[in-house]
Amino acid sequence: MRNDNLTITGYRISAATYNSFFAVYLRRNLLRLPRFLWACAYTLLLMLITASMHHFKVDVWDIITMSIFSFVTIYVLIPFGAYFVGIIQFTTGKMPKVSHALSITEEAVTKSSPLATVTVPWSALHAVDQSKRTIFFFTNRSCAIMIPKSAFASQQAAQDFLSAAKAYWQQARV
Repeated sequence: MRNDNLTITGYRISAATYNSFFAVYLRRNLLRLPRFLWACAYTLLLMLITASMHHFKVDVWDIITMSIFSFVTIYVLIPFGAYFVGIIQFTTGKMPKVSHALSITEEAVTKSSPLATVTVPWSALHAVDQSKRTIFFFTNRSCAIMIPKSAFASQQAAQDFLSAAKAYWQQARV
């Protein structure tokens, strides 16, 4: 891949890009065994609290209620609450109104806009992923640099860019 293909300029972040991020976030973080085990441990803790309040005479309905409450809290309320807060911050902030640029080199990812310029070394990235419409460079489990695939001249150019990014990221992880 030529170096001039490793820079994308003039793209804007849209609500659709943010929605793609949320879908990938859910797939990466909520559909994992550690998260499930954490939910089970949380449920057991709530059951013990409930049992101690009833002098360890636990009713089956208490267990069912606590289990449902725990899973709804962990898998529905917390992620969707974070999503809605993020959407509010996104729509009221300056991010969608400015033009972004992103370039990748063997050493780092550099994202710039009139608001800020950020350089992240490949070794500091948590993951490189994609959705149908967006490429993501995850800086941690719940934050990513987003590049809409519509910023590229073609789908092939987006795939080439993603392939180069994944190669750089894999090389930095060795």
